[in-house]
Amino acid sequence: MGAGCSKEPRVIDNDVKKRNNKMLMNLKISLKLKITDIEARKREKEKELERCQESARAFLKNGNKFEAKRQLKKKKFNEEIIQKFNTQIQILDEQHMLLETTEINQDITDTIKKVNDKIKQVTNNIDVRELEKVIEDMNEHKEIHKQINEEINEAMNEANNDQDADLSDELEQLEAEMNKDIPKANKEKIEDNKPTVKQGNKEPDDNLVFL
Repeated sequence: MGAGCSKEPRVIDNDVKKRNNKMLMNLKISLKLKITDIEARKREKEKELERCQESARAFLKNGNKFEAKRQLKKKKFNEEIIQKFNTQIQILDEQHMLLETTEINQDITDTIKKVNDKIKQVTNNIDVRELEKVIEDMNEHKEIHKQINEEINEAMNEANNDQDADLSDELEQLEAEMNKDIPKANKEKIEDNKPTVKQGNKEPDDNLVFL
Protein backbone atom coordinates (compact mmCIF):
# COMPACT_ATOMS: atom_id res chain seq x y z
CA MET A 1 0.00 0.00 0.00
CA GLY A 2 2.82 2.35 0.90
CA ALA A 3 4.62 1.62 -2.36
CA GLY A 4 1.49 2.40 -4.36
CA CYS A 5 1.06 5.76 -2.61
CA SER A 6 4.67 6.72 -3.24
CA LYS A 7 4.35 6.15 -7.00
CA GLU A 8 1.10 8.14 -7.46
CA PRO A 9 2.63 11.66 -7.14
CA ARG A 10 5.29 10.74 -9.69
CA VAL A 11 2.62 9.72 -12.23
CA ILE A 12 0.82 13.02 -11.64
CA ASP A 13 4.08 14.93 -12.05
CA ASN A 14 4.76 13.20 -15.35
CA ASP A 15 1.29 14.07 -16.64
CA VAL A 16 1.70 17.70 -15.60
CA LYS A 17 5.10 17.82 -17.24
CA LYS A 18 3.72 16.45 -20.49
CA ARG A 19 0.87 18.98 -20.50
CA ASN A 20 3.28 21.83 -19.76
CA ASN A 21 5.66 20.75 -22.50
CA LYS A 22 2.79 20.49 -24.98
CA MET A 23 1.49 23.90 -23.95
CA LEU A 24 4.92 25.48 -24.36
CA MET A 25 5.37 23.88 -27.75
CA ASN A 26 1.95 25.10 -28.96
CA LEU A 27 2.66 28.61 -27.71
CA LYS A 28 6.02 28.68 -29.47
CA ILE A 29 4.43 27.52 -32.73
CA SER A 30 1.61 30.04 -32.37
CA LEU A 31 4.02 32.90 -31.73
CA LYS A 32 6.23 31.89 -34.64
CA LEU A 33 3.24 31.77 -36.99
CA LYS A 34 2.02 35.13 -35.73
CA ILE A 35 5.43 36.73 -36.25
CA THR A 36 5.61 35.29 -39.77
CA ASP A 37 2.13 36.64 -40.58
CA ILE A 38 2.93 40.15 -39.28
CA GLU A 39 6.22 40.21 -41.19
CA ALA A 40 4.37 39.32 -44.39
CA ARG A 41 1.79 42.07 -43.79
CA LYS A 42 4.63 44.49 -43.04
CA ARG A 43 6.29 43.70 -46.38
CA GLU A 44 2.99 44.36 -48.17
CA LYS A 45 2.66 47.74 -46.46
CA GLU A 46 6.25 48.59 -47.39
CA LYS A 47 5.48 47.84 -51.03
CA GLU A 48 2.30 49.95 -50.80
CA LEU A 49 4.31 52.77 -49.23
CA GLU A 50 6.71 52.71 -52.18
CA ARG A 51 3.78 52.80 -54.62
CA CYS A 52 2.30 55.82 -52.80
CA GLN A 53 5.65 57.55 -53.01
CA GLU A 54 5.93 56.90 -56.76
CA SER A 55 2.30 57.93 -57.33
CA ALA A 56 2.80 61.19 -55.45
CA ARG A 57 5.78 62.02 -57.66
CA ALA A 58 3.85 61.18 -60.81
CA PHE A 59 0.82 63.29 -59.85
CA LEU A 60 3.06 66.16 -58.82
CA LYS A 61 4.90 65.94 -62.14
CA ASN A 62 1.57 66.19 -63.96
CA GLY A 63 0.57 69.17 -61.85
CA ASN A 64 -2.09 67.34 -59.84
CA LYS A 65 -1.10 68.47 -56.36
CA PHE A 66 -4.36 67.30 -54.81
CA GLU A 67 -3.76 63.63 -55.75
CA ALA A 68 -0.07 63.95 -54.88
CA LYS A 69 -1.00 65.16 -51.42
CA ARG A 70 -3.53 62.32 -51.02
CA GLN A 71 -0.86 59.75 -51.94
CA LEU A 72 1.55 61.26 -49.42
CA LYS A 73 -1.17 61.00 -46.78
CA LYS A 74 -1.61 57.28 -47.59
CA LYS A 75 2.17 56.92 -47.45
CA LYS A 76 2.26 58.44 -43.95
CA PHE A 77 -0.57 56.15 -42.83
CA ASN A 78 1.34 53.10 -44.09
CA GLU A 79 4.46 54.28 -42.26
CA GLU A 80 2.48 54.35 -39.01
CA ILE A 81 1.13 50.85 -39.64
CA ILE A 82 4.66 49.56 -40.41
CA GLN A 83 5.90 51.08 -37.15
CA LYS A 84 3.09 49.28 -35.29
CA PHE A 85 4.04 46.03 -37.01
CA ASN A 86 7.66 46.52 -35.87
CA THR A 87 6.47 47.01 -32.29
CA GLN A 88 4.28 43.90 -32.45
CA ILE A 89 7.10 41.81 -33.90
CA GLN A 90 9.45 42.99 -31.16
CA ILE A 91 6.93 42.08 -28.44
CA LEU A 92 6.26 38.66 -29.96
CA ASP A 93 10.00 38.00 -30.31
CA GLU A 94 10.46 38.78 -26.62
CA GLN A 95 7.61 36.44 -25.74
CA HIS A 96 9.16 33.72 -27.86
CA MET A 97 12.51 34.16 -26.12
CA LEU A 98 10.77 33.99 -22.73
CA LEU A 99 9.18 30.70 -23.74
CA GLU A 100 12.59 29.40 -24.81
CA THR A 101 14.04 30.43 -21.45
CA THR A 102 11.12 28.85 -19.60
CA GLU A 103 11.63 25.61 -21.49
CA ILE A 104 15.34 25.60 -20.70
CA ASN A 105 14.66 26.30 -17.03
CA GLN A 106 12.13 23.48 -16.99
CA ASP A 107 14.69 21.09 -18.45
CA ILE A 108 17.28 22.19 -15.90
CA THR A 109 14.77 21.79 -13.07
CA ASP A 110 13.84 18.30 -14.26
CA THR A 111 17.50 17.33 -14.51
CA ILE A 112 18.25 18.59 -11.00
CA LYS A 113 15.22 16.76 -9.68
CA LYS A 114 16.29 13.52 -11.32
CA VAL A 115 19.79 13.87 -9.88
CA ASN A 116 18.43 14.55 -6.40
CA ASP A 117 16.07 11.57 -6.66
CA LYS A 118 18.96 9.35 -7.73
CA ILE A 119 21.17 10.59 -4.89
CA LYS A 120 18.33 10.01 -2.44
CA GLN A 121 17.79 6.51 -3.80
CA VAL A 122 21.47 5.62 -3.55
CA THR A 123 21.73 7.15 -0.07
CA ASN A 124 18.72 5.20 1.14
CA ASN A 125 20.30 1.98 -0.09
CA ILE A 126 23.51 2.56 1.86
CA ASP A 127 23.80 0.52 5.05
CA VAL A 128 25.67 2.63 7.58
CA ARG A 129 26.82 -0.41 9.53
CA GLU A 130 28.11 -2.04 6.37
CA LEU A 131 29.93 1.15 5.48
CA GLU A 132 31.54 1.26 8.93
CA LYS A 133 32.62 -2.37 8.50
CA VAL A 134 34.18 -1.58 5.12
CA ILE A 135 36.07 1.39 6.58
CA GLU A 136 37.22 -0.74 9.51
CA ASP A 137 38.50 -3.44 7.14
CA MET A 138 40.33 -0.80 5.09
CA ASN A 139 42.05 0.57 8.20
CA GLU A 140 43.01 -2.95 9.25
CA HIS A 141 44.51 -3.66 5.84
CA LYS A 142 46.46 -0.41 6.03
CA GLU A 143 47.86 -1.41 9.44
CA ILE A 144 48.86 -4.86 8.18
CA HIS A 145 50.53 -3.31 5.15
CA LYS A 146 52.38 -0.91 7.43
CA GLN A 147 53.66 -3.75 9.62
CA ILE A 148 54.81 -5.71 6.57
CA ASN A 149 56.74 -2.70 5.29
CA GLU A 150 58.36 -2.21 8.70
CA GLU A 151 59.46 -5.87 8.85
CA ILE A 152 60.86 -5.70 5.31
CA ASN A 153 62.78 -2.51 6.13
CA GLU A 154 64.13 -4.06 9.33
CA ALA A 155 65.28 -7.17 7.47
CA MET A 156 66.99 -5.04 4.84
CA ASN A 157 68.76 -2.98 7.52
CA GLU A 158 70.03 -6.17 9.22
CA ALA A 159 71.29 -7.47 5.89
CA ASN A 160 73.09 -4.19 5.24
CA ASN A 161 74.64 -4.25 8.72
CA ASP A 162 75.88 -7.83 8.19
CA GLN A 163 77.33 -6.83 4.86
CA ASP A 164 79.07 -3.82 6.45
CA ALA A 165 80.51 -6.09 9.17
CA ASP A 166 81.86 -8.52 6.55
CA LEU A 167 83.42 -5.64 4.64
CA SER A 168 84.99 -4.27 7.83
CA ASP A 169 86.55 -7.67 8.60
CA GLU A 170 87.90 -7.97 5.06
CA LEU A 171 89.30 -4.44 5.28
CA GLU A 172 91.08 -5.20 8.56
CA GLN A 173 92.57 -8.38 7.06
CA LEU A 174 93.81 -6.42 4.07
CA GLU A 175 95.41 -3.80 6.35
CA ALA A 176 97.14 -6.52 8.35
CA GLU A 177 98.59 -8.05 5.22
CA MET A 178 99.82 -4.65 4.09
CA ASN A 179 101.45 -4.01 7.48
CA LYS A 180 103.40 -7.33 7.24
CA ASP A 181 104.83 -6.34 3.88
CA ILE A 182 105.99 -2.91 5.06
CA PRO A 183 109.06 -4.00 7.24
CA LYS A 184 110.39 -6.25 4.48
CA ALA A 185 110.10 -3.47 1.99
CA ASN A 186 111.86 -1.04 4.36
CA LYS A 187 114.72 -3.51 4.96
CA GLU A 188 115.31 -3.94 1.27
CA LYS A 189 115.32 -0.20 0.91
CA ILE A 190 117.93 0.22 3.66
CA GLU A 191 120.22 -2.39 2.06
CA ASP A 192 119.97 -0.62 -1.23
CA ASN A 193 120.86 2.71 0.35
CA LYS A 194 123.91 1.42 2.33
CA PRO A 195 127.15 3.33 1.25
CA THR A 196 130.01 1.38 -0.50
CA VAL A 197 133.80 1.94 -0.01
CA LYS A 198 135.72 2.92 -3.14
CA GLN A 199 139.11 1.29 -3.94
CA GLY A 200 140.90 4.62 -4.49
CA ASN A 201 140.48 5.54 -0.83
CA LYS A 202 142.78 2.77 0.65
CA GLU A 203 145.49 3.70 3.18
CA PRO A 204 148.97 4.40 1.62
CA ASP A 205 151.47 1.54 1.78
CA ASP A 206 154.39 1.98 4.23
CA ASN A 207 156.85 0.55 1.77
CA LEU A 208 156.36 3.34 -0.68
CA VAL A 209 159.30 5.79 -0.84
CA PHE A 210 158.55 9.39 -1.27
CA LEU A 211 161.17 11.36 -3.25
